Amino acid sequence: MTAFTPGAERSPRNDFVFGAGSLHRIFSSARRQRLLDQAFELGFRAFDAAPAYGNGLNELELGYAFGRRRSEVELTTKFGIPVELYGERMRAMFFLMRAKRKYLSRSYGSEYERRCFSASALLESLHGSLRRLRCDYVDRLMMHEPLEPLPLRISVELIDLAERLKVEGKIRSFGVCGTSRSIRNVLDSIPFDVVQAPIWDIADLPIEGAATVAYGAYREFSNRAPSRDRGFVDFVSSLRVERPRLEIILASTSRKTLNSWKGLFP
Repeated sequence: MTAFTPGAERSPRNDFVFGAGSLHRIFSSARRQRLLDQAFELGFRAFDAAPAYGNGLNELELGYAFGRRRSEVELTTKFGIPVELYGERMRAMFFLMRAKRKYLSRSYGSEYERRCFSASALLESLHGSLRRLRCDYVDRLMMHEPLEPLPLRISVELIDLAERLKVEGKIRSFGVCGTSRSIRNVLDSIPFDVVQAPIWDIADLPIEGAATVAYGAYREFSNRAPSRDRGFVDFVSSLRVERPRLEIILASTSRKTLNSWKGLFP
């Protein structure tokens, strides 16, 4: 495992983040690994995941892909959605397990309606993520779509714990992700280092001093350019001009689509 020393320089990167939220939709692990390798070769050096994506499977795949070259990438993960992590335990049989749960469990998907943001939940989630990612630290740890404001006691505990984890070198920054409505639940109570939101919500959030990361670029492209007169690469490039400090998450499970993004990387 590669340890992070507080104060060390960040790894070379650009402002594009590969969204790994749909990796579990790819049938085989071999194909998932080929997609991640292609993303790296294309130029992505930052990758975004969460335990809730693929019930631990997607973090696991990132760990297999980048555990031995940790210093070359930045990894973001999240906490707060208490899902069962069968994707970690059943990598080869994930599709079978998910289908079984989907058709036999009356409560399938209900865990996504719950949140747990206690300090103990953060630590348990982080340690699990580090295990699956095969590393000793994450670059960004984010609250995953808070549904309501937090009690003051919980907010204070999270602030103190996040600062301690930074000093210990287990996280580099602490943030929140979700829609503007979700983020507003906690934005005034916790000083976040980074905020991740849909690209159409970023401008509506009163963010000062925090890094901003946007997802939903293809949906925004579809809304702005329904006739497809402009290509997606040109559209994303224009976003970089409009908001030069904005980091943009791009996600795909198609190697052909990834190949079409070559123009984004010099």
